[in-house]
Amino acid sequence: MSIHVAGLTSSVAAANPDAGGSTLPPATIVVGLLGLGVFVLGAAWIGGPAGNPPVWQSLYIIGFFGYAAMLLALRNANTSAAAVLAAAIAVRLPLLLTPPDADCYRYLWEGRVQRLGMNPYAIAPDAPELARYRDRVWEQVQKKHYTAIYPPLAQAVFLVIAGVSYNVKAIQIGVTLIDFAVVMALLVTLRQLRRPAWYAAIYALSPITLTSYAQAGHIDVLMLLPLVLFAGFVQRRRNAAAAICLALTVLAKTVPVVLLIVLWRRSARAALLCGALIAAGYLPYASAGAGLVRTLFDFPQQDRFNSLFHVVTGGVPSELRMGLAVMILAGLIAWTLVGPGRAERSAITLLSAVLLLLPIVHFWYVTWVLPLVALRPAGLHKWLCLTLTMAIYWNAPQLQQAGVGWTLRTADVMVIWGPFLLVATLRRPVRRLCYAT
Repeated sequence: MSIHVAGLTSSVAAANPDAGGSTLPPATIVVGLLGLGVFVLGAAWIGGPAGNPPVWQSLYIIGFFGYAAMLLALRNANTSAAAVLAAAIAVRLPLLLTPPDADCYRYLWEGRVQRLGMNPYAIAPDAPELARYRDRVWEQVQKKHYTAIYPPLAQAVFLVIAGVSYNVKAIQIGVTLIDFAVVMALLVTLRQLRRPAWYAAIYALSPITLTSYAQAGHIDVLMLLPLVLFAGFVQRRRNAAAAICLALTVLAKTVPVVLLIVLWRRSARAALLCGALIAAGYLPYASAGAGLVRTLFDFPQQDRFNSLFHVVTGGVPSELRMGLAVMILAGLIAWTLVGPGRAERSAITLLSAVLLLLPIVHFWYVTWVLPLVALRPAGLHKWLCLTLTMAIYWNAPQLQQAGVGWTLRTADVMVIWGPFLLVATLRRPVRRLCYAT
């Protein structure tokens, strides 16, 4: 956690329009460093969430308050990009000592399947044709009856990593490198948009970011790098570059396809180019036919987890619930097309809506929106709330150990999402209170 404390506590620069006009005491930085340090070093000591879920939750909460203190310190200091980068490296390295999430075994297995000349969208891990290739990685793959769900760019990364090193640690390291590239992209984009460098810390130092990528190794980070670049290009009206970046984003994770409407509003030609690039990206795997999207549609219908929409509409038949979710999202897309909203705000709104409407919401899904919030932190407070309350997520492994199964109780889901919705509803009073203090 080696950050230049003197630099972080320097007086506010006149060029920083978001600075508070005062210098926070060194104690604020000490609290921030200690909180994040205890979190990442403690996580390494216990072996991540799987090592001891209750202890992990306590460490995560400590890390959150350290993160919040660091944001206060950085906001009120003349923070340089170098300081943010140094902090980003320091908090990630200890987490590489923890074992990654079980999903990394699937990533590695699908990379190997491709190296064998097979199409992961057409053949599931439990297929008889793959029986002779089963190994220790295959044994750890979950839901072996599902074919690939991750889009082609993710599959290409799995292929490369499996070729370099057939080890889940290679996945974790590769994801962490991409994660750090996201931090650098944020800093570059913020500079181009003439916004403060400390904004990048909203993503770079968040405990939910650190847990999702440096610790767990989730591939969702792959979509965040082109997503940040897309947001910057859209703001500067570089439509062709934005189209390419959005295509890469969708080819890494399907969810951001809803942002096509944001691009369409800027340029219909750019949106069509983006659609063509996405289609081209699937061509190498086209032999799978319907298998390209089968798991994408089947998986959410089979499972429900941490879904606020599912809890609120619990008495509604599943088909009607799905139709209602589609109608809500369609309405927001239509409003984006004809409404007065800015591109950044529209992108955050659409991705937030998807997050709230999904039948399954894992903690790393919150990071889909976090880089966009880092570029435009007007609604930061509700995302800070959600980052904190997501500590409840790790009640699920404890319930599983108790024989209940991997699930969250209705009360848990409401504790996770309730404060987020409350702050979103009362955002102006909350913002006044936060800035008054």
